[in-house]
Amino acid sequence: MQAAVAHAWQDLSAVLGRLDALVGARSLLEWDQLCMMPAKGAEGRGDQLAALSAVYHETLRAPSLLRVLDRLDEALESTDAAEHPIQRAAVRNLRRERDRAVRLPVNLVEAMERARTRGHQAWLAARRVDDFTVFVPALTELVGLAGEMAACLVEPGGHPYDVLMDAFEPGAQTSDVAALLERLASELAPLLDQLRGAGWPDCAPGVQVVMPLDRQRQLLRRTAIALGFDLEAGRFDTAVHPFTCGMDPGDVRITTRYNQDDLLKGLGATLHEVGHGLYEQGVPRALRGSGAGRILSTGLHESQSRFWENVIGASLPFCRWFAGHLAQQDPGLAVGADELFRARNRVQPGLIRVDADELTYNLHIVVRFRLEVGLMEGAVSPADLEEAWNAGYQELLGVSPPSAKQGVLQDVHWAEGLFGYFPTYTLGSLYAASLGRAMEAELPAMWEQVAAGDFAAVLGWLRSRVHARASLADGGSVLREATRGHDPVADFSDHLWRRHSAVHQLQRPGQAS
Repeated sequence: MQAAVAHAWQDLSAVLGRLDALVGARSLLEWDQLCMMPAKGAEGRGDQLAALSAVYHETLRAPSLLRVLDRLDEALESTDAAEHPIQRAAVRNLRRERDRAVRLPVNLVEAMERARTRGHQAWLAARRVDDFTVFVPALTELVGLAGEMAACLVEPGGHPYDVLMDAFEPGAQTSDVAALLERLASELAPLLDQLRGAGWPDCAPGVQVVMPLDRQRQLLRRTAIALGFDLEAGRFDTAVHPFTCGMDPGDVRITTRYNQDDLLKGLGATLHEVGHGLYEQGVPRALRGSGAGRILSTGLHESQSRFWENVIGASLPFCRWFAGHLAQQDPGLAVGADELFRARNRVQPGLIRVDADELTYNLHIVVRFRLEVGLMEGAVSPADLEEAWNAGYQELLGVSPPSAKQGVLQDVHWAEGLFGYFPTYTLGSLYAASLGRAMEAELPAMWEQVAAGDFAAVLGWLRSRVHARASLADGGSVLREATRGHDPVADFSDHLWRRHSAVHQLQRPGQAS
């Protein structure tokens, strides 16, 4: 390594290691808050998270960091563009993060951390009594703080929601996401029309596998291991709203939830979180503390969860393997692979996002996207959110929540101040379809291996094309390289037509019979 680059990199590495350690410590505190912390610990936890965030924020804002970044940038300019990829990625990623940090007052960052902790406890309390009004004061504070942060970050003429999404999907624009959702709805309308004509949801009866919770835990834990999740580098727990926390590739914690009367709900949640966990465990340890080892595109992260949950986990080959896997666990629970396949692909507008089928899932995202944009524009107030939520569900899905718990209180995201996150679920679904198409072309034996319960080739492909890239490149570049520039909307539409044509014997318009 050129001497000037080496010296500047040594100075920057010390800061990067500290920042990564702070992120890991914060993630651990958040995992504990969601899984283990007693309710009365909320105030203290808020102070702890605020203190950590303040140290992190002040480290980013320090003039000394800017000087080191400038020095490394200058040294890199005299080298070949293909050299020092980690250093170049670190400079790019850290500059972007620092640029956001210098615009945000540290007291605002601390206030948001405390509000997030109070918000989570208020959300849990509201769910316990099934009363949205219990959550409204905390939500009002969170929306106000998110608006203040957006005002600090937004460029003249920009939309405040742009900068909220940018924290999860760098470069995302409100207008682009709205147009994408509109195009997606147009692409999928003929499929929805045919399914309605086929008499859905009755055309694909559901399967409700009743299994005691202790046996479900064992079964789904073994499923996670079979897919490749390393329990020596992670944990497997339960949470009200499943999530994944990655402190380090050697400490990745996934959570799921179970329903004694319906095993498939727990299966879907587990596959989703295992996808996140495999991504976190797949980041090369050599990138730890380098500034290029964090995953910056939430859409790409969600592509991994949606890939394992749907592209793999709702496929007929997977259902063949899982039916046998289930029979080994409990011989009395014999479910046919075809029956399981039809149940996993049953299309029915429902109330709960995490239980939604692939086709109607994005309508749930549209409801949330519209509401979040409305909150940031001032068109929707937190106090009116439940009414607006119910109207949105009636309009787009034709269902009306009978309770707040099944409606506006179902997601944890707003309780944690994660405004701008929801669109990444749709991006992840689209990206997952493109990754699946590219994988099929490169792994001709892929589906035979999945049916046999051999997921090594699938995971290996993702490891090399996605996981190992971490943030060495931006999410869009990683996706384009992995999929050779496929159109994600077209790939997602093709995926759903193929899947539902197999389930329901449908004929795609313009396709020869």
